[in-house]
Formats: sequence, C-alpha cells, structure tokens
Amino acid sequence: MKIPVISEEIVKNRQDKSHSLLKIADTCKNLCNKLQDVLTALSRLSDPDLQNEKKIRTDMTGLIQDINNLKDRVEVRYNRFNKGLITISIAGLEKAGKTTFLKSLTGIDSLPAFDERCTAVCCEIHYSRERSDFDIEFYTEQEYMERVIKPVVETVFSALSKESDPGNTGLGIPLSASEFMNFQLPDINELAGGTTAYKLLIDLKHLQENFHECRQNLGRAPLNRLPLAELGKWVSHQKASMDEEEDLTAKGRNLARISAVKVCRIYSEFTGGSPHLRWIDTPGVDDPNRRARELTLKTIAGETDLLVVASRPGSSPSPGENFHNFWDSVSRQPDEVSLMNRLLFALNWDKRVDPQGENIKIHQKYLINAGVPQHLFTGPFEAVKQDDAAALMEKVNAHLTDHLTDQDDLVVLEYKSRLKNIQARTRIVHDMLAKNHPSDSGQQDLENEAFHKWFHWYKEGRDTGFWSDLVTALDRATRDILEDKRILESETTLNNIFAKQAKNIQEQIPKPEVLEDYWIRHRGENPVPNGMRTISTYFSTLVNRLASEVQEFGPIMQDKLVQVLYDSGLGPLLSGETAEERIKNLFNSLKGFEKSPVVEVLQETLELPRNLKYVIRYELRAAVDFCDPTLWNKNEDAWNRLNEMVKSNNGEIERLARFDTCKYPPVNDSREKDYEVLKKIAGNALLAIHSALNNERYLPRRIADDFMRDCRVRLCFSPESEQEWRTLLFKTRGQLLSGTIGKIRAESEKVQAFRTALNNLDAQLP
Repeated sequence: MKIPVISEEIVKNRQDKSHSLLKIADTCKNLCNKLQDVLTALSRLSDPDLQNEKKIRTDMTGLIQDINNLKDRVEVRYNRFNKGLITISIAGLEKAGKTTFLKSLTGIDSLPAFDERCTAVCCEIHYSRERSDFDIEFYTEQEYMERVIKPVVETVFSALSKESDPGNTGLGIPLSASEFMNFQLPDINELAGGTTAYKLLIDLKHLQENFHECRQNLGRAPLNRLPLAELGKWVSHQKASMDEEEDLTAKGRNLARISAVKVCRIYSEFTGGSPHLRWIDTPGVDDPNRRARELTLKTIAGETDLLVVASRPGSSPSPGENFHNFWDSVSRQPDEVSLMNRLLFALNWDKRVDPQGENIKIHQKYLINAGVPQHLFTGPFEAVKQDDAAALMEKVNAHLTDHLTDQDDLVVLEYKSRLKNIQARTRIVHDMLAKNHPSDSGQQDLENEAFHKWFHWYKEGRDTGFWSDLVTALDRATRDILEDKRILESETTLNNIFAKQAKNIQEQIPKPEVLEDYWIRHRGENPVPNGMRTISTYFSTLVNRLASEVQEFGPIMQDKLVQVLYDSGLGPLLSGETAEERIKNLFNSLKGFEKSPVVEVLQETLELPRNLKYVIRYELRAAVDFCDPTLWNKNEDAWNRLNEMVKSNNGEIERLARFDTCKYPPVNDSREKDYEVLKKIAGNALLAIHSALNNERYLPRRIADDFMRDCRVRLCFSPESEQEWRTLLFKTRGQLLSGTIGKIRAESEKVQAFRTALNNLDAQLP
C-alpha cells in the first residue's frame, strides 16, 4: 500500500496566508524604527533623570521590546508559511520509543534506536530527493555556558542547598569553558541517590573529565553533508557493549562530544515524505538535563503544527508522575492557538510487560479524558508496517485538512489583534509626548529676548535678564550644596581617612619591649623622645593625606562656579576643557579690572585648591607639633597650643589625658609607663585632629556654603562688580549673542528632530 504525502491544497492555503504575515512583520519593523527614532530624539531633548521622562522612556522601551518579540514570532511563522513547510514534532518521556517510531515510519535505518536513553539532540528530518545526509550545528562557548552548563549547575546546587542550608549554595556559576574545567563540583555522596540532581551531577563529572571532547567543537563551523552512517555518534548515547567501567568511560566521552551539538538536520527521501513535510525528534522531556526539557518545550511552542505525543505505558496501570508533569508543561505552552487541536497520541505497546493491553487501554482513556481528540497509532513502535504507515499518514492528512487551515486563520487574526493592541498603546504614548513637549514655534521670540538681554540688558534702572539670571543661578547653587553627592562623598572620605590612619597610628606606637631595647642600646637614654619622633612621622602622613583630600574639594567648587556662569548665560566666554581652564580664560578677559570683586572671586577660585590644602595643614599643625619632642620646652608651648586647638574647635577638652609635664619630655623608670605616656600623647593629638574635622567651620558643606554666599555678595551686589559686568558684557555682547542664539537654534533643531520623529510615528498609527 502506497503511503500518501501531505496534501498540496493544505500547502497552497498556507502559502497564500504568508502575505498577511509579511505585512504584519513589515508594520512591526517600521513601527519599531519610528519608536526608536522618537526615543533617540527624546533623549537629546530632555533630561533623562527626570521622573516623568524615566516613566515615558520605560513605557517606550517596553513597547519596542513587545514589537520586536511579535516581529520575531511573525517572521518565524512567515518563513514556514511561505515555504509551505508543515512541521510534525514527536515528544514524550524518555524511552517512550519516539525515535524508534520515526525510524519505522520513515524507513531511515540510520536513526538511533536503543533500549536506553538515546536521543540527546533535537533532530529535524527534512524530505529531500537530492540529499541523503545530515548537517550538524554547534553551540558557541557563550551559548553553551548559558544554555547547557548554567541550568544543570543550578539544578545540582539548588538540590544541594535544600539538603544543607536552603537558599545558600555558596558557589557561583562558571561563565566560561576554562572556569568550568577548574570548577569544584561537590562530592556525589552529598546528594540522595536516584534523584535528578544526583544523575545530573554524575553527568557533570563525566563531562568535566572529558571536556576536551566538547571544547574542541564549541564555536566550530557547521559540519555539512555528513553521511547518515555517522548520525548515531553525533546525536545519541552509545549502546552498552562492554564491561561497566569501559562503558562509563566511552559514554562520558560521547556525552561530552554530543553536548556541543545545537541541532541536527537530516535530509533524506524518506517513506511517506514530501517536500513540505518536516519531522522533529526531541529528547525525552523528563531527561534530567534541563536543557533537553527546555529544548523540547521550546520546539513544541514555536515550531510545531502537529504534535504527536508518544507514550510507553509499560507495566504501570496508569500514567506516572513524570507523564503528568510533562502533560501539564505541554498544556501550558503559550501560542497563538490552542494546542489541543494540534495533538495526536501514539501508544507504544510493550507486549512483554502488558501482554493483554490492559494498561494501553487505561492510558488511552486518560489521554482522551485529558482532551486529546484522537490517537494516531497503538502497537509496538518497532513493528510499524507499510500498511500501518499508510494509515498513519492518512490520519495525519485528515487531521491537517480538518484543522490546519482554521488554525492558520486564527494565527493571522491573533497576530493582527496583538498588533492593534500595540498600536493603541503606542497612540497613548504618542499623544502624551505631543502634549507634554512644546514645539519650536517660539524660536524667534527666544532670539529676540536674547538680543535684548545682551544689547539692552540694563536700562532705566531695571534689569532685563542677565542680573536676575546670575542671582538665580547663585541661589540655586547654594541650595544644592546640602544634596551635592560629591561634597557628601568628600566628607565621608575625610572621616574614613582619619579612622584608618588613627587605627594605624595606635598600632605603630612603640611597645614596651621596643622601648626597652632602645634604652639598652643607647645606654639608658630616655626612649620617649625617639618614640615621639616615630609617632610624629605617622601624624605628618595623616595630615598630608587629609590635606590632599581637602585639596580635591577645590575643583568641585570651581565646577559649581562655572555652572553658575553657564546658567547666567556666559557660556560663550568660557572656553576650555576643564573648569579651571574656563575660569582662567574668563579671568584673562578681565585684565583691566585687577582690583574689582569679580576678578578677586575668579582669582580666589583658581587658588582655592592650594589655599584649602594649606588652611587644613595650618589648622592641624598643633597636633603634629605635640608629638615633636623638640617643641617641648619650659613654657609648655606644645601643650598650650594643643589645648588651644581643641578649645577653639569646640572639642571635649576634658578628655585630654593629663600626665607630668615637668620633665621635657617625661622621664620614667619603667618602659610600661613610657608606653602609656606615648599612648596618651598620640591619643591627645588624635583627639585634637578629630575635633578640628568635626568643627562646622571645616566641613566641606560649610566651606561650600560660605564660598557661594560670598560669591553672591561680591558678584551681584558690589558697586564695582556692577560696572565691571556692564563693561564686560558691552565688550563681548556680539560673542554672547552669537553663542546664545547658537544654543537656541541647537535646541530648536532638537525640538524639530523630535517633532519630525513624532510625526513619522503618527503616520504609522491607524
């Protein structure tokens, strides 16, 4: 009996619908491009940190992602429709006989079929009269680590954490092949035998031992037109044919080699095939390797027109837990149409364990009750005859004729519905953007305003622009000081430096045994002065570190002043790469006003880093000098200066450690007492520095606030500064006007680009 092929009418109907899918894909592509143009124009137009802008950008990014996902699904479906390709997948549990069934049905003898877990790679079987071979495609290293190693390692360590400390594996995931080769796998005895994680860990150990077999194929170019006789070694586990130890070694090498294979495409003029038919053989969905399960479910969701569920009831009177889990996973697969209209089942009758077929009947009833409309075949898969194959293909043709055309119509309608939903959401975003962002119609008014600002900036005793802009910018800069991240970080850094160096100083104070050694080697010389000199060097280092950090605060204030000048409209006069260069160039343009307040502010700002450095050094000098034995004299100068430093900085003067200062430095008969004296000296110096750092006068926020308020008075309200600004603006008004109008026009061009992108998007919407 001749085996029928796929009906040409079904193929023609499918090809006719491809034009609708192509139109949807093109609409998605154009809409995505227009949305991306609007998003790009919006990012140039407005501040991305504003809360409203963040929300709109998030919405637009989500829309673009949804459109791309829809476009990808439509393009996959279009390629199948355009070629008239009809895909039948076979899926089920391990050892259900899926590959055996295909081997009997198609007559391809080279398909692997062993009485063990065999097919480990997704195999596509294409009908071809010109070829009788297969192609192999390999993973890249990155794909392999993400899709193969990561899910398996996660499963193992997830089970491991449940048995020890739930939620804490303590180990990361290897991200590269070299990391995996050196990855420390847990002991096999840490997991319960027979579990999925246990089996996976065994496979991982075999894979790691033989990883060179896999690594040489990762990223390898596809192998094309390999003879079908070599198919088994690339897609299946080898049959046991030797003693157990040798078999495990061979199986480990084979597992490592085939795990690098991404997909196998077989081309053959098989029995009952047609140019438009493709079978897909999938790994068992209960394969302990999560990669195999995910591959199978992904194939079912994205590639399948008709799904054959293969099952081998065996000796069990009802479907087992694994089959229930498989059925639940298949039933919940997302797709455009219900999966139930695309299901047939084939039952592999193993007469050795169920000679009367009672379990077959129970299993058949379960599937019918679950909603599967009809069965395709019941019997031993290895004994499918030509008459059986012909009857099977007649059932397949009948099922496709009854359901496929309607399914294809539903698919197209579903895609159109999704596209309309996305277009409606896009329309809402479009209208919101059009409402919230102004047009460039006011460009001429802004240019006229700029002209009056720089050419008639002060008339009839009334400011018309620059003066109020300068005051507003200074006020805003002063208000922002309390929340300035760089200033707050500077304070934190100062405290961290002090804490770290203070701990280091306390650890470096010479111990009694060191002092004793010094006393012996120097024949009874007082060891305290030498210890003080040692401590003094550490305090000098501490002060230098603090001074260097305070010096870095100067450029922060230079940046703030430059921002004030920019905000007031003086940007065209501020040429240079850094804030210091810009202030220096503006300072040089004011050479005729050496004694004016504006020049003084600019000069002080340029010198601020150096001045701050020396101010903090001067303020902390008394603490360093307190540790210098040469400054201890009968007038107790070091002690008095330290007391004054703590007192002037509102420190806790009562916490200063007191000791006998009649001897300069103190002399004791005990090295332990000498050590205590050195600790008191170091502690007093640290207390003095701590009080200075916590004095409000030296807080970076206070320094910045005082500086900006002083700038406000001298730049805005001094009579000399008013005349100086008038002269400067008069001399440079052409440059200022040119720069301001250039900025206005640049902003206008951004608005125009945004409006153009918005109009183009509007043209794409219904």
